[in-house]
Amino acid sequence: MQNDFPRRDGPVSRPAPETPPRQEPELRRWPHPVRQAQTDEPFRYYLRCALSYQNQMLADIKTLLEKIELHAGSGQSDESRTES
Repeated sequence: MQNDFPRRDGPVSRPAPETPPRQEPELRRWPHPVRQAQTDEPFRYYLRCALSYQNQMLADIKTLLEKIELHAGSGQSDESRTES
């Protein structure tokens, strides 16, 4: 049984479709984030100092509370010894 289609021995050449050249989209330039960080620097320095001071105060308060607890604990043990 033979095909009804004609036989082609060579490669088929097709004309290339004409497409317009592709244009790149316009680039948008955004401000560099370093400029913003430089304006925030004094605030960050102030915040860092305030947090450091607060941490030192909390450490001092903790030390004082531990001393009070030790002193109060030793005072109660002396009173309980004299009462018995």
